Amino acid sequence: MTAPGTNQHELIKSEKFANVSIGLLQRELSLSSLFWRWSAMDFKGAKDDTINVKVPGTLPARDRDLRAVGEDRKIKMDFLKERKIGVKLDKFPYSATEVTDEQFDLDITNFTQQILQPQVYAVAQYIERMAVAELEGATYADGRLSDDMSKIEDKTSIKGTLKAEDFYGPGKYGMATLFNRVRSNAIKRGLNAANLTVAIGADVEEVLLEELTLLDSGFNGGDNSALRDATIGRLRGFTFVTVPYLKPNEAYVFDKTAFVLATAAPSIPAGAAFGASQSHNGLALRWLRDYDADYAVDRSIVDCYAGAGVVNDIAFGDDSEHFLRAMKITADRDKIDAAKAAGAKTAASAGGGASQ
Repeated sequence: MTAPGTNQHELIKSEKFANVSIGLLQRELSLSSLFWRWSAMDFKGAKDDTINVKVPGTLPARDRDLRAVGEDRKIKMDFLKERKIGVKLDKFPYSATEVTDEQFDLDITNFTQQILQPQVYAVAQYIERMAVAELEGATYADGRLSDDMSKIEDKTSIKGTLKAEDFYGPGKYGMATLFNRVRSNAIKRGLNAANLTVAIGADVEEVLLEELTLLDSGFNGGDNSALRDATIGRLRGFTFVTVPYLKPNEAYVFDKTAFVLATAAPSIPAGAAFGASQSHNGLALRWLRDYDADYAVDRSIVDCYAGAGVVNDIAFGDDSEHFLRAMKITADRDKIDAAKAAGAKTAASAGGGASQ
């Protein structure tokens, strides 16, 4: 007779499980996959549980007169100043479950698909909600950095929050006009308009789909299935991604460097029968597995530390920080419908037919 405890369930080596779980997590993320991701393996001793993400410094290009003499030939030196964005690891998302001997022997045919994948999906959805909370909780500043980066300019004309209904009505063209303005604002803020994403809620998506001819439906979202499935098209260079957890009447335009998502894998406890942690492509995750002989169950836990933050820009004249890498859009569907009706009535009375 085999001694108790000699044999234990081991479906796949723990290291392989860790790699599989990271791959599953990657495929389940949509909104949070668009954030600037940062994974940390060495975070012990971090003050206030905060890890620092380094923001690269920049240098200006200067000009001098050709054939200048004397002091006019003197070269002016500039120096890089890198900044750190502190991201607090304040969340501990996890999924824990157990499998009885009977379930293992009689019911489960693929542990990865039936047990691990739902666990990873649960953690992924928690991280998605974290990303949404960061979008909705940010303060979207008006204005832009001036050319000499000494102060914030154009506070009245370059809004951090725009109302979609303001772009409907007589002589206006709805989403086309709105995103012309958004693109203009992004360029004035120094952002690359071709790399911006628009995360949209259900009501905003409905309005966009009603104006479907504006969208290029041939967009290919790449290998990330969750992102590809959530992407509805492109307009004015923006990629539109539907986010179910967003408030229906809101949308957010942002550069990938606007938000930071930080994850860290907890250490493997000495008492764990099996365990592994993995960090890859800006994501970190831990998987633990052991056997509870008192209840004859196999236990599986998937978890990580997580936190999110925004990347502010500094106006060097007063060292104040402003969040300028993203913009917010609100859409009141009733007001949009009323503005469309007013536009149609005006066009009809002028003999110009229905408005677009």
